[in-house]
Amino acid sequence: MSHNWKSTTLRSKEHTLHVLAELQGKPWLCHGHAECSDGLASSIDRKLHQDLSRREKLTLERQSIDEFRLRARFFASQSERNALFNDITTLIVMRHYKAPTRLLDWSESPYVAAYFAVEEGNDAEDGQIWSFDRDRFGQDGEKKQWRKWPETTIDGSGARIAG
Repeated sequence: MSHNWKSTTLRSKEHTLHVLAELQGKPWLCHGHAECSDGLASSIDRKLHQDLSRREKLTLERQSIDEFRLRARFFASQSERNALFNDITTLIVMRHYKAPTRLLDWSESPYVAAYFAVEEGNDAEDGQIWSFDRDRFGQDGEKKQWRKWPETTIDGSGARIAG
């Protein structure tokens, strides 16, 4: 998948620390990934599930949410069990157990993203940090997202909030 995002190759440890410090001072969100690619993909859109349709992925996710809620009482902490009251917070908890979901973990800290860009990778492969201006996304990008995948909205209309 091709994109028009600006890319910065980090040439040295010093350059990396400079770029991370620059990002830290901005209202940006960051995501670290241990494998380089041309686009972002959630865990449910990668490898094992990549050939499924969007509807099949959402059905699988729904089944996973239901199953996770049934079994979480055996292994999750009390605060995690308390977070299972709605689908979004359940998906957030599931991500920490590496369950495939459509969510990507974003952080306000580029240092957290840097950790995840190297944590599961190997020394022979470069990791990536994706970042974006959250205010700019809120002005325009969010609306485009809902229109592109209307089936992911509450009423299937493509509107962010059903009404």
